[in-house]
Amino acid sequence: MLGRWLTLVTVGVLLGACVSAGPPPTLTGVAMTKYPVRTYRVRGNTGPEVNRSLFRGGANIIGTPGALAVAKIGFEFEGEPVQRRSVCLVENADVTVDAEVTVPVWRSTRRASPELRAAWKDFEGYARWHEEQHILIAERFAARVEAAIESARARTCDSLTVQVNRVVRRIGRQHDAAQRQFDVNERRRVRRLLNAIDQAA
Repeated sequence: MLGRWLTLVTVGVLLGACVSAGPPPTLTGVAMTKYPVRTYRVRGNTGPEVNRSLFRGGANIIGTPGALAVAKIGFEFEGEPVQRRSVCLVENADVTVDAEVTVPVWRSTRRASPELRAAWKDFEGYARWHEEQHILIAERFAARVEAAIESARARTCDSLTVQVNRVVRRIGRQHDAAQRQFDVNERRRVRRLLNAIDQAA
């Protein structure tokens, strides 16, 4: 049993330091990975109060200044290296995604305006969508890693292990870059949603 050849851990973080606009996103897919969703409490009766609590809670719970939600993502690789005469290959290759999501929750109060409730609903839905996209990105790269492992061949199993680890690290770097680019692409939308909360009466 090969067990864990390499475990990559990345964090997809929804940050609040950006600027605005664009239509709301549509869901581009549903993650196959089953993952727990943890929450932290946001308080306040006005938009500015809610935003202050959001940033304070995100920094304290997630541990990153400016972080509002997070997807912790890891890959696990398993397979059986088998020597077939002069060639070693991997049988039963399996790459899985392990994920955990943390998002904020706010319970509206009687003093909260309808505008604030609507703005929060938009933000909360987006935050969950955003973190699920990080998991979908991970799943796409997990499929690429699995295909690479299945197609790998070497004269010896020691050589195959070196080859597979090299390929996994290369695809892992591509995965991390794709996750960062997604966050960059979404920055304007995040600021628009936060502005809507802040401007609610």
